[in-house]
Amino acid sequence: MIAPSSSLPRIQEQITSLLEHTHGHLSDLPREPTDDPVNELLLMLGEFQRDVETEIKGTTSGGGLIQKIQCHLEAFRSELRGTAPRFIPFLKGSPHARRVPLMDFLDEEEQDLNASGTLPIIYLDEVEKLAKE
Repeated sequence: MIAPSSSLPRIQEQITSLLEHTHGHLSDLPREPTDDPVNELLLMLGEFQRDVETEIKGTTSGGGLIQKIQCHLEAFRSELRGTAPRFIPFLKGSPHARRVPLMDFLDEEEQDLNASGTLPIIYLDEVEKLAKE
C-alpha cells in the first residue's frame, strides 16, 4: 500500500497545474457584461474614433495612412490630370499658341500639361465656337 504522505506532493502538483490551466481558460473569457451598456459602447466608439483620427492625421514614422497612400495619390492626380483636354488660351493661328507661358498664380494641377495630356489640344476659338452652338 502507498503511503498517503508520499503521494501528496504529486497530487499537489496536479492540482497546481489544473488551477493554472483553469485560470488561463478564465482569462480567455470575455469581460463580464456591464451594467451600463450605452456608456460602454460610447467609450468603445470614442476609442475607435481616436484610433482612426491618429491613422488619418498620419505619424512621423511613415506608417500612417496618409504616408502610405501619398505616392499613390500623387500618381493618381497626375494620371487624372492627364485626361483633361489641353486648353490653350489663344486663337489657333496665334504665334502665342505654340507655347503657353508659365502662370505663377495657377496651382500646379492647373499648369499646362505640355505633351503629357492624352486628349487633343483645344484652342480659345474652338471653345468659343462650341459655346455658340
